[in-house]
Amino acid sequence: MKCRFLTYSCALALILLMTWLAENLGENEIIFPEILALAVGGWVAEKRPWRTSALNLWLSPTLAALFGVLLMRYCPAPLWARVGMAFVFVTLLLQVTRSTLVPSISAAILPILIGTTSWIYPLSVCVLTAVIAIHTPLIDRLLRQPSPPPPTPLKPFSLGRELVFHGKLLFIVLAVTFLAMKSHCIFLIAPPLIVTLVEFSHDGSPLRKSPVKVFFLLGFAAGTGVLCHSILALHLGWSLWLSSGLTTLALFFAYEFADMLFPPAAAIALLPTILPPEQIFHYPWQVMAGTALFL
Repeated sequence: MKCRFLTYSCALALILLMTWLAENLGENEIIFPEILALAVGGWVAEKRPWRTSALNLWLSPTLAALFGVLLMRYCPAPLWARVGMAFVFVTLLLQVTRSTLVPSISAAILPILIGTTSWIYPLSVCVLTAVIAIHTPLIDRLLRQPSPPPPTPLKPFSLGRELVFHGKLLFIVLAVTFLAMKSHCIFLIAPPLIVTLVEFSHDGSPLRKSPVKVFFLLGFAAGTGVLCHSILALHLGWSLWLSSGLTTLALFFAYEFADMLFPPAAAIALLPTILPPEQIFHYPWQVMAGTALFL
């Protein structure tokens, strides 16, 4: 329990620093909500939810974020096409690196969803993920005895199987994206929900045993993120770092209550901090509807 408290504290400190810098520098693009998910998976969880190296923990989200911004700046395609291209790019990237770091999908799709064209966003992702990658082995050595068990051996690669599997996922993502566009409910495809879909879809995924907990954590995270940001930051004028810190703490208590560390909920909780104020009140119910669709 002491180890869990210390790793939670490290993750909280990173979020406080990130949001403090964003607020004081006036650069909202510094905020990368998925960094809390990576901190939960890399620092807090004793058993890693993804198979990846320290190098790829930095490289994949960084390249994905850069690709998302490049699409926004130079690709005039409609939203659904850019979402599809981002999904395919990250899928290929993870296949090449033989990694399962699916939060990289969120890094690529987030700038498309919120319309980010600033180079500050991929630069922030690069720096923040470097912090996670550098300190993950250090936390393992200092706080965990024995070290986490080795990852499950890779299955033999099958091009046909991978094409069919990811083709199905792409079809689902595009179908829900069309629905989100037609209904003007864009948060049906909140990027962490797409990450949830991918993680849920693999054979033998432990998430399949706990769909109610997954739904609860995502709904709680969305509601808490909106309440803390809208009431504390927007209405009462509290500092962004303080409201984000309370959101993070509330999520950690929810993790302990549910006895389940589910990283995408962390990104869902912080996403309201970068949304326009007029959109955030639609966010919780759309996230819950999107969760139900994907599950």
